[in-house]
Amino acid sequence: MVVLSMCSRRRCDAFLDDLYWKPRYLAVFPRPRISPSASYHLWQNMYKKRWRERRRARRIEGDTCAMGLRLGNMLGSYAPREMSPPTTAASWMAETPDGANGLSRLSREVELWEEDEEDDRLLIRGPPAPRHGLVTVRDSAHTSRPIRYFVEAHADIGPDRGEIDVSLWLSDESDITCIRVHTSDGVLHDPERPEVGRRRIRVGSTFSELLQAYGLGADDVIYLPSDRFGPTFVLRGVQGLRFGVAGEIEYDEDGNHEKDKLLGERLVSIAVQRGNVHDVLLSMLGH
Repeated sequence: MVVLSMCSRRRCDAFLDDLYWKPRYLAVFPRPRISPSASYHLWQNMYKKRWRERRRARRIEGDTCAMGLRLGNMLGSYAPREMSPPTTAASWMAETPDGANGLSRLSREVELWEEDEEDDRLLIRGPPAPRHGLVTVRDSAHTSRPIRYFVEAHADIGPDRGEIDVSLWLSDESDITCIRVHTSDGVLHDPERPEVGRRRIRVGSTFSELLQAYGLGADDVIYLPSDRFGPTFVLRGVQGLRFGVAGEIEYDEDGNHEKDKLLGERLVSIAVQRGNVHDVLLSMLGH
């Protein structure tokens, strides 16, 4: 009876797996790179492999990369192109004189530089790129996807975070110096703290979940000046990352931040940049 039961279960499992893994793979990855008649083992292994590749492409890693974009790469290398303007574009994309608030409006394009093929150290002027548009990134599986981007030029002017996936800061040579992620597709990764990746910290996670993943407390939070999306902060000992949270900073009677009041608020941005922001801030404060 036991032998018959095990044999029946093996036949049933194989049949169900064959029905499950192939349709699941094709639903997520429409263009298969294996034969349609392959065994369910191959469909299962390919599905898991390509999901790992997709997760690596959407990784947010301090001082390194975010959403397939890498610090130090030129924006022009991702072939930026125009997209339809968001609903709030009129206030920042039109080339108009200074308004009553004294803020000059942003142009629709940014100046780009690119490397000369004959001399990698020489930069030459390239065609301008749209300030608000799409960039195409590729993962190790050679699949591409567009990301909505915006090149920042002023802290108070720009589209709403729901209208873009990433905000970018560029150097004078058009290479990316900072990537701020606004979409929940990106997942935080720290090679020295595996718990951060296991907890799947992303935009939309709570302030307390972030602290628990790093094993830190409210006293390890150092606030930076707020931007148009809200308060920003860094964590003590965390390299190359800056976080933004919804809500407002509250102060006690002595003028100190009441950090516990933000524990239930959610992250609205995760920024990747070079260097340890915490160490820079402490040197500025004289600590």
